Amino acid sequence: MAFYPRETLDELKKNVSLVDIISKDTNLVKNGNIYMGNCPFPERHEGKDDSDPSFRVYPAGTKGEYDNFYCFGCHVGDKKETGYGSDIFEYFRLRYGLSLGQSIEKVASLAGIHLEQSEKSRERDLLYAHALSQNRDFYRSLMKSPKALEYLSNRGISKESIDKWRLGYVHDGFASKFLRNRIAIPILDLSGRACGFGFRSIGEEKPKYINSSESSIFLKKNLWYGLYQAKQKILQEGYAILVEGYMDVILLHQVGVENAISSMGTAVNNLDILKRYTNTVVVWTDGDKAGRKSADRYIEELNDKGFVVKVVDLGHSLKDPAEISLEYGDNTLDYITSNTVYAKQYQISKELDKLRSEIMNAKLRTLPTIIGILKLVNNQQELDLYLEWVSRDLGITVDSLMSKVID
Repeated sequence: MAFYPRETLDELKKNVSLVDIISKDTNLVKNGNIYMGNCPFPERHEGKDDSDPSFRVYPAGTKGEYDNFYCFGCHVGDKKETGYGSDIFEYFRLRYGLSLGQSIEKVASLAGIHLEQSEKSRERDLLYAHALSQNRDFYRSLMKSPKALEYLSNRGISKESIDKWRLGYVHDGFASKFLRNRIAIPILDLSGRACGFGFRSIGEEKPKYINSSESSIFLKKNLWYGLYQAKQKILQEGYAILVEGYMDVILLHQVGVENAISSMGTAVNNLDILKRYTNTVVVWTDGDKAGRKSADRYIEELNDKGFVVKVVDLGHSLKDPAEISLEYGDNTLDYITSNTVYAKQYQISKELDKLRSEIMNAKLRTLPTIIGILKLVNNQQELDLYLEWVSRDLGITVDSLMSKVID
């Protein structure tokens, strides 16, 4: 994104009316000094009726120095650092899926103001150009590497997905020996520009993944893998599916689940960025212990930021999203839907599972002592009564219990 002086951005906000812009998308009615109307982002309301208009536009001077907006229904436009709603740049980003730079340029065009790039912006452009050049080089290397293409094919990744995600391969002649012979997965910013890479080993090399070093264009905390490709679908569907890995995202998109994204590390990334597109997230982590731990962490952080959180709960299945995508193909979305519960349901179910497990373990520990006591009962009628009673409490059939007593 190009960098512009604060004075330039302030001038843009003064010269373009947010009321005029939003009035093209929803009917605004003046109420005192503010404007009210139905939210222009109905998908964020999860199908709830907005008959009592929850959307507000505050002209400059009412709440803040510049025009801003906020929805009390879905909380779109929330900007905690200002205490007010969001500005016109944020509106264009949310409404049309633009990057901040594109949004600024759009407003400048409407205002008839010419934008001058800063030196910092030109330096960033050079970094973007270098990343694009690397991406093209890695792609050409992939097309020449039977080993790398076979690896991707074995993972179930199609040629169409290779092209969509601009996948590549780090050839033997690459400057960094540490990155050679790895799949190069470009990370795109919200404008669709490669700004860094995730390098995935195709053998037993450790670590499995290495990310590009951080730079002024590659800040992992502000990036979501797949968000550029997923943002329009997220806006359309009203929710994002959060998975853990790059391959999970690629394979979910391949089978039509195109609102899937992943964070760039062990914790969720900048949630303010994600909130531009939705306030509902479906968490889907791997079924192993590490995956369940990640799910708990994601739920906590998303809840803290005010998201509606759901979870794909596969019980004790150890399959990850990539495996499910390959198994269910075009029916993957139906599978996800049928196994999705609210986060609180998921958390309560986990606690109940723990309780059931503890109860079962206690019964198993107690069983040998009970069997020993029953062996001492000589009266058959008395024994039958005890067997029926104990079988009910332990959840064991009378015949099974009897076999242990007479053993």
